[in-house]
Amino acid sequence: MSNLFRFVEKMFGAGNEMLVLVTDLTVNRDSATFISRCGCKEYEKYNKKFQIYERQQEIEDAVEKLSL
Repeated sequence: MSNLFRFVEKMFGAGNEMLVLVTDLTVNRDSATFISRCGCKEYEKYNKKFQIYERQQEIEDAVEKLSL
């Protein structure tokens, strides 16, 4: 996961493409579950930067409810 963020940052910078990546990781059930279980420093960094941290929490809660 760290390599993915390094690649996007190197190729495109920290602009719109990074926002698309973080948004997609946040709304995708599988990646949201993976990140909530394993964590990812780069994801947290950009997630907070793009101010979608609160939405992530809502999605993680919804994923946890689905996992019952």
